[in-house]
Amino acid sequence: MNLGLIVSLAAIFGSFYLLGLIAYRLFLSLRAFKQNQSMLQSKLDLLAQPIEREFSPATHDGEKPINQVLAKREDFKKQRRLKAEDRRRRLVQHLQSIDLDKR
Repeated sequence: MNLGLIVSLAAIFGSFYLLGLIAYRLFLSLRAFKQNQSMLQSKLDLLAQPIEREFSPATHDGEKPINQVLAKREDFKKQRRLKAEDRRRRLVQHLQSIDLDKR
C-alpha cells in the first residue's frame, strides 16, 4: 500500500472519531439542558400563579409611642441630608481650590 493512502485514511478515521466525540459531548450537554429546562419550567409555573394572601393592616407593636418613632426617623433623615450636603459642599470647595493653570 501507498504511504499517502495510509496517512489519508488515518486522517479520515481520526476526523470521524473526533466528530463522534463532539456529537457525544453535544448529546450529553443537550440531555443536561433538557433536565435543567424542565426543572426551570416547573419553577416558572409556580411563579406564574398569583400569590393570594389575606390583607392585614399595619399596626405599631413597639414599646415606644409612634410619634417618638416618627420623630426619630425624621431626625435620621435630616442628619443624612445634612451629611450629604456637607459632603457636596466640601467637594465644591476642593474643586474650586484646584489650580488649573499649573499645566
